[in-house]
Amino acid sequence: MECTYRKILFFSPLTSSKKHNSCMRPIPEKSNSSCPKREKETTDTLHKLTQNRIMGRGKVELKRIENKINRQVTFAKRRNGLLKKAYELSILCDAEVALIVFSNRGKLYEFCSSSSMSKTLERYHRCSYADAGMNQSSKDPQSDYQEYLKLKARVEVLQQSQRHLLGEDLAQLGAKQLDQLERQLDASLRQIRSTKTQHMLDQLSDLQQKERSLMEVNKALRNKNVHENHRS
Repeated sequence: MECTYRKILFFSPLTSSKKHNSCMRPIPEKSNSSCPKREKETTDTLHKLTQNRIMGRGKVELKRIENKINRQVTFAKRRNGLLKKAYELSILCDAEVALIVFSNRGKLYEFCSSSSMSKTLERYHRCSYADAGMNQSSKDPQSDYQEYLKLKARVEVLQQSQRHLLGEDLAQLGAKQLDQLERQLDASLRQIRSTKTQHMLDQLSDLQQKERSLMEVNKALRNKNVHENHRS
């Protein structure tokens, strides 16, 4: 059986490129067609490893997480990271930082680098209203009056629509308008029922989780009492 010798070079990143180790090993070759096949498999494997190292971690697609548990875990991790970044920014740059986060259940998470969050919010309002005042002072009185008329007309339309939703002033509406109002009320009612059902399911899930936690605590206390009784 004929054997071919292949020279394999091992380069170390800690040494110079001129210094390397080499070794010779025999590779049995049964036929002329087996060596190219083996070399192709080795080349493909090295190519895949190189691609995996270059690509690293892929980008996260920004969209709503459908799984509720994964969404809560991601929210907790990202919330803690955001609070940490706000704290680091206030320390490193001597900046006044205020951060407010509301969860989808309405729970408040906040961070303020100053002694009081209300003082920082007052400072923000002063800056915002000062900019708004400067912009308003630069406007023409005629344009202000035109804007006032537009806002007034819009308020009147909204008030009339509210009265229609409450069942008032319906005599002036036609059949088509009444049908449209009825469909609007049906859609609103479905949305309200869906939101109410979701709130009830969330509350039920929270109660079940609290129940499991209490059962685990109770079980741990029972085991502790049993061990103490055996020792005594």
